[in-house]
Amino acid sequence: MIEKMRLPRGAKPLAFLANGALVFSMGEKICVLDVDGRWTVRALLENPSGKSYLCKSRLASRALRWEVRCAVEVDGGLLVSWRGALLRCDLRTGNVRSVFSAREGFSTPLTIQSADGEVGAVWGDYGQNPEKKAVGIYGIAHDGGLRPLCEFPAGAVRHVHGFAPRLAGGWYVFTGDMEKAAGVYVASADFSSVEPLAVGDQRFRAVRGYDTPEGLVYATDSSIIKNHVYLLPNEDPGSLRVLADTNGPCIYGTPCEAGYLFSTTVEPDERVRGVSSYLSTKLGPGVLTRETQLLLVTNAAEVREVLRLKKDAYPMKLMQYGSVQFASGQESRSGVVGFCRSLSDLDAIPVEIEVAQ
Repeated sequence: MIEKMRLPRGAKPLAFLANGALVFSMGEKICVLDVDGRWTVRALLENPSGKSYLCKSRLASRALRWEVRCAVEVDGGLLVSWRGALLRCDLRTGNVRSVFSAREGFSTPLTIQSADGEVGAVWGDYGQNPEKKAVGIYGIAHDGGLRPLCEFPAGAVRHVHGFAPRLAGGWYVFTGDMEKAAGVYVASADFSSVEPLAVGDQRFRAVRGYDTPEGLVYATDSSIIKNHVYLLPNEDPGSLRVLADTNGPCIYGTPCEAGYLFSTTVEPDERVRGVSSYLSTKLGPGVLTRETQLLLVTNAAEVREVLRLKKDAYPMKLMQYGSVQFASGQESRSGVVGFCRSLSDLDAIPVEIEVAQ
């Protein structure tokens, strides 16, 4: 079951705080919905002149990507991925300061992962990387300082997709996109060691994954081959097992009380190039339907479909892929909160999805 939240259209859920409050964004505004149902604006992000007014149009904001990409709570504040940078927001004072700026050839980090230890969160370089530069992984220290953690050599990977904490300690790191650049790596807790686990195949191209007692569960993110939810047991690529087929690539996911919820994306054919690619509505070979599919992987490693939502009629590359993106910090929730993008009758709508065991 899916229900619209009692928030304005365009309110994008970002993160649940330790006290149960929900942080959401509306353009450059960072807001907090308290547990009593009242919400207030707590901070304002940097706003290039004129763009905020232009992006009062939903279509313009979609085309210009005028929204926070993702966020996590760090040491009582909020770390926000916004317009090619990471910003730390103090939700009490409204103070906003830059922690990290994307290097030339890269853009806004795709994901931020909460961390325990010497840093409060980690992320990696993400973007087109046309010159095949070295790709870094970074963290934010508890004093708010930037910590470069490690670096993939030039040409090894295109960019970093995401991270999954390992039950045994350390990290799984997901990289993209094509050929040898797609892979899953195992990293130590401080990233002093990063070793390939399963690389060089679209079966190992992922953004979201979760370590379980049975092994690493992840959904593939490929528009060029058929996608699946996989189980990688005992860190043995030879034992890789398909848990379920999906109707398309997966960028977004979240842990929840019932297990792990994945959302597929409706993406265009990457083989269409040039100006025409921005107006094309042709699906990629790995995108089977014009629907976003939500799949639950239960704590028993069983997979079931929760629902499907139809993509709207606008072209995907210009006006964004059809998807549901989830707020962070939902590990103990049965009602999962997300943001619908480019979906018929639900675009820019914050929703709550009831996910039963």
